[in-house]
This record gives sequence, structure tokens and C-alpha cells, in this order.
Amino acid sequence: LGALFGDGCIDRNLNTLSFTSSEKEMVERFAEIIRRIFGEVSYEIKENKDAKGKSYLFRTWDRSVIRFFVALGAPVGKKTRIKFRFPEWVLIKPSVFLAFIDGLFSSDGCIPRWSHSRRFNGSFEIVQITYDLDNKLEFFETISKYLKKFGIRNRIRVERNNDRWKIRLMFENSLDNAVRFLSLIPISLSDYKRSKFLSEIACVGEDIKLETPDFIVTEEDVNVTYNVTTETGNLLANGLLVKNSGGLETPAHERVEAGAIHRAHKGVLYIDEINTLTIESQQKLLTAMQEKKFPITGQSERSSGAMVRTEPVPCDFILVAAGNMDALMGMHPALRSRIEGYGYEVYMNDTMPDTPENRRKLVRFVAQEVVKDGKIPHFSREAVAEIIREARRRAGRRGHLTLRLRELGGLVRAAGDIAKSEGADVVRLEHVLKAKKIAKTIEEQYADEYIERRKDYKLFKTEGAEIGRVNGLAVIGSSAGIVLPIIAEVTPAISKEEGRVIATGRLQEIAREAVMNVSAVIKKFTGKDISNMDVHIQFIGTYEGVEGDSASISIATAVISAIEGIPVDQSVAMTGSLSVKGDVLPVGGVTQKIEAAIQAGLKKVIIPKDNLDDVLLDAEHKDRIEIIPVSRIEEVLEHALVECEKKKELLEKFKQIAVLA
Repeated sequence: LGALFGDGCIDRNLNTLSFTSSEKEMVERFAEIIRRIFGEVSYEIKENKDAKGKSYLFRTWDRSVIRFFVALGAPVGKKTRIKFRFPEWVLIKPSVFLAFIDGLFSSDGCIPRWSHSRRFNGSFEIVQITYDLDNKLEFFETISKYLKKFGIRNRIRVERNNDRWKIRLMFENSLDNAVRFLSLIPISLSDYKRSKFLSEIACVGEDIKLETPDFIVTEEDVNVTYNVTTETGNLLANGLLVKNSGGLETPAHERVEAGAIHRAHKGVLYIDEINTLTIESQQKLLTAMQEKKFPITGQSERSSGAMVRTEPVPCDFILVAAGNMDALMGMHPALRSRIEGYGYEVYMNDTMPDTPENRRKLVRFVAQEVVKDGKIPHFSREAVAEIIREARRRAGRRGHLTLRLRELGGLVRAAGDIAKSEGADVVRLEHVLKAKKIAKTIEEQYADEYIERRKDYKLFKTEGAEIGRVNGLAVIGSSAGIVLPIIAEVTPAISKEEGRVIATGRLQEIAREAVMNVSAVIKKFTGKDISNMDVHIQFIGTYEGVEGDSASISIATAVISAIEGIPVDQSVAMTGSLSVKGDVLPVGGVTQKIEAAIQAGLKKVIIPKDNLDDVLLDAEHKDRIEIIPVSRIEEVLEHALVECEKKKELLEKFKQIAVLA
């Protein structure tokens, strides 16, 4: 572990662990220790041609080795950039601390020379470079403090070198200090440095013996110390016993295996779908956050026996919790209160403004998805432009791009697979268009099937005229539109007190309220007393239920048609909310609804005027349907009802009421 703080390296993706030295024997010694701990693992030793001078490289990809050293506190990433944290657990006994310094000095230490002034000259130190002084100064100050407790005199010197800092842990160059150092720290990894140090001491000409105190780690101690931290034994991390799997004789119920809060100590704990935790678990999580320690309790996965419970173990972490809006209902009030008081609540946007900068980000996203896949070809300019158009369409808002990048990534990969199957060197526009037909969500596939089946059984009509029947439009999920037939019928009231509005089709709360609002519009604009009649409204084929008010103008048109006896043009579809004053209000999913109308074979579609800029049709859908934007219920009736005398009278009545209003 100490050597890794010197000339070792664990890459930031935790894919490789490497160690370099100008001494081939030292690299081989390092590999021997790894084999002794872990048995046979995959590794290589080769000449490091990337280095300026001649050096050798040990490298392994074995994940158990890498995870082992990360758990023990080895630095991860480029050592001139990252912060060194002293692994507190090496202080559990003097021999372990000195073994850690042994590895560090063997890797990064400099040997002094004996001079006629009866002192050592030259560098007797450990030197490291960093771009940020705070990243390593505390680490070396800790080492300096504890070495002084062992009687090894030293000091720290900091030097500025352009944009970098040089930190020097310098040992006093006296003979007794050098002897004391080598007695406690035998430089066991580097035979060359040890033999050179001994030869310099021999130059003194006196019979100097190195006396190793009883507490100094021996060869056997090193093996024992490291063996108890293997995959099959105990695991120490940051000074904590986080796994006590014991030996074969240890009962399963006595083994200690830490949970996520302890493994996240001094780091980040991420919990997705926070509301799936029970209230009891959330209470324990809150306690751990407040106390910054919590007992490890539970039992081994292979145990059905009694549970163990340790003393409180440190678990100081940053909590990042995620969830949908419904997650707020399932959160413990005290936990959420603590988040509000000491942290942040962030609502994540699902769209972003359609700006040149954000479009460039989407271009980069496409390139990243291609590189990440590693098998599909890159995209042409026209293909990327189509991906951006699709991002606009899926945003469902004018001037915005979708941030549902996982779905866009699926489209990118589908287009790439099509291009690859055709042997194309790049993904072109036609490949993206094909992918949009193939890479559909379950809701979109269901909507296609829904429309086809209703064509077969003639559940909706696309031509002719009929009283009380309207082709409404709806959205399934967030990306699929369907045609929603609505039928209205008027009958004499059953109740003697007043007539009723009866709506069927598994309507949810907002949809039921929309029906009641429509009845107010009908009373106002038709001028007819409907207290002596029952109005029946049926939503055809809505087995999954209906929610929202986007069918309001469809309901109003069907009911007015039934009351007045005026047929509705069946080649027209419509969507839009309706205020009690007769204004047509904007709704969501307009593009998907229009595409559903086109697929069903309808000729016209009525939409709210405020939604006109939200319409983003593909090239294949453009000019296949007439889009009629409206802002008032009178305009809806003018385009939906067939020409007849009753229609003229009705519209004239509407105009008179509008003037009086």
C-alpha cells in the first residue's frame, strides 16, 4: 500500500493497478507480494517505454486486487492532481505503520551519502510533486508527526516550481538518525536502496549494528497483516472492520458485513427511488446522518441464524436521493425536513431551450453514443439534424429540446444498427427515418396496434357524417397518440328533479371535471334548458381509463351535435381543452395526436391556436392532413359540423351570445 502512494497508480476508472521502478527486481518483488496475498492473478511486467529513463512496469487488471487496495485507502487517479488521504487504519499497531513507510520510502525515497565531515550529505528524503499544495501537505504532516514519535528526526520543506509544488519530507542527516531510520524501516522492497544505504553506513568505519526493536514487523508479520485483509478474511477500510468473514470455523451469524452507509463513509451515498425504502429504514438513515455513526447490524446472506450488532461505526457521508414526484409522498417527513434544512431539493428539467449551444451539445451526445457503442458508424450531418428534429418533437414544447437522452440514445443505436446491417460507412438520414419506425416505445407500438384493430372493427369512422359522434385524440404514455371516439346521446331525464350528465369509459378525476365544465358551456351557448334531459357521453374503447381535459372540445361538439341534431364531419379529429367561457386552451402531446390522426386516415385536425408552434411533424407526415388552429368553441363547431340550416342558426346564436357577453 505504501508503495502505491509512491510510484504506484490506480486509474480513475478502477480498471488497472500499476507500479513502476527503475529496479526490475523491485517490480518483481512487488508482483511476488501480490501473488502471495491473492494467489495467481493476471498481470504483466514489461519495460516502461513511456518513461524518460529506463524503468519497468507491473500492471494488473484483476478487480479483486484493485478493489482490495482501494478499500485500504490507496490513491485513485493522477497523483499530481488528487488529494492524498492518510489511511488511518495503518496506525492500529506500530509495525503496520512502519511497514507502510517502508513501502513508501522503497518507492519514492532518496539515499544520502557519507562524507568526511562525519555527516550524511545529499538527499535523504521523500519528494513528491503536486499542483495543489492542500492535496498532499496534510498527508506528509501526518507521516512526519508519527515518525518523530519513533525518534526519527525530520522536517517538511515546501518549494514552488512554476505552477507546481514540491513537498520534501527531509530526514536529519546525522549518523544516529540514519541508523535509527534503517533499524525501523528496513527498505524491504528495494534491495538496491537498502544495500546502498548499508554501504554508506559502512564508510563510517565503526562497527555499527542495526538493532530491530521487538515491535518491528517481520517477514511473517507482513504476510499475516495483509492476509487477514484478503477476499476470504477480514477487510479493513479507512480504519474500520467492514467485513468479518472469518475462517471456516466462524459461524455465519457471527460475521460482520457492512451496509451501504458504512461503505460510503467520507464519500457519497446515492439512493434511487428513495420512497421504496421503508419508513423504518428511512428513520435509521436519518439517525446515521445526524449521529454520523451507526452500528453494523444484520446477518450474512448465507445465514439464517441470529443477527450480530457491532458498536456504532463511523458513516459520515453525503446523501444524494432521487425519485419521481410520487416519491415525496413516501418520504419520512423528518428526513425530508433535514434535506430542506441542510441540503437542496432540485427538480430536474426534462427539456432545455433550443439554442445553438444546446444543439451542439446534442451533436456531441450523438458522437459520444457512437463511441460508447463501439460498433456503429458515425452520423452524417443530415442524420444528426434529424436526431435534433426528433429531440424538438419529443420535447412537446415550442423552442425546447428533450432531455430524455436515454430514449434518444436508443434511436441513435437503432439507426446505427440499420446502417451497419446495410454496410454503410456512415449513418445517413434514411437510416434515422427507418429507425424511428422500428425503435418505438411499447406505448407507440400499442397505439399502432390500437389504431389498426379499431380500423378492422370500425370503432372510429374517417368519412361521412353522424350526429353525436366525434373523433377525439389522446396520448398514451408520453410519446404515442391514439384516436379516441366519443359518442353523445340525449334522452328524457329519468329523475323528476333535474337531468344528469352521465359519462362512461373509466374517466379519472380531471376528465370527470372537464365533462362538468362542458355542461356549463352547453347551457350558456345553446340556450337550451337541459334540466329535463339526461346527457349520455361514452368514450369508446378506453379500457385503460381516461385522464386530463384535452377531450373537452370533442365532448362539447358531440353533445351540441346530439342536442341540436346536426351531424359531425367524420373526417375531422380534434383535441383541446375548453374553458367555461368557451375559450379553447392549449394541451400537451399535439404532435403525437396529429400523427395518430394521419395514421388513422383522417383529413382534418382541429387544435388550439396556442399549440400551433408546438407541431413538429416528420417529412413523411407533412402535407398529409389539414391542421386547423382555433381559439373559440364557435370556430370548432364551424369546422366540425356539416353545412345545414341548423348549423347556420346555431352559429348565429353563438355570435349573439358572444356580443352580449
